[in-house]
Amino acid sequence: KHGIRASDTCPLSLEDLYVPVENLVGGAEGLGLKQANQVFGYTRLMVATFGLGGGIAALERAVAYSKTRVQFGSPLCEKQGYTHRLLVPNAVRLEAARAYIEQTAKRIDSGDEDLQVEGSIAKYFATEAGDAAANDAIQALGGYGYTREYEVEKIKRDIKITTIFEGTSEIQRNIIAMFRMRETVRSK
Repeated sequence: KHGIRASDTCPLSLEDLYVPVENLVGGAEGLGLKQANQVFGYTRLMVATFGLGGGIAALERAVAYSKTRVQFGSPLCEKQGYTHRLLVPNAVRLEAARAYIEQTAKRIDSGDEDLQVEGSIAKYFATEAGDAAANDAIQALGGYGYTREYEVEKIKRDIKITTIFEGTSEIQRNIIAMFRMRETVRSK
């Protein structure tokens, strides 16, 4: 696999599988998607935290590098062209993602239901922010960013899956648009 190599995953194919009614999850046929949708608020929030954590790890490495790498007589952390392009936007996006994740988690913990859209928003925003931070960390470290020694290349490989599983970013945009638009039309 491209990333998450420590995860033991493989394809699984089922053909002509018969599941007795007593073994059906939920006990009734045809309710699988509805039941899955009920947990997506939580599971997508979980994936959002993976994206956030990876993005923070990448940003921390880029910041540390910027303090030690001297170019043209001063460290990179003192150069606005570097900090304002490769560090600051990622710090802002990751902090916003953290705030939204925490707010949604508090709502889940307090018993709020029907938070599928909030889970989609958190997953979409945090995983895209984390992926962008990892990408910029590679750029921030220059040639070193592409080597194993500095770890940001591994973070980038591992974080990419967060924009794909539990529904791709494109699926999340569809969910957000469909349900937020429906809510907006109803509330006028």
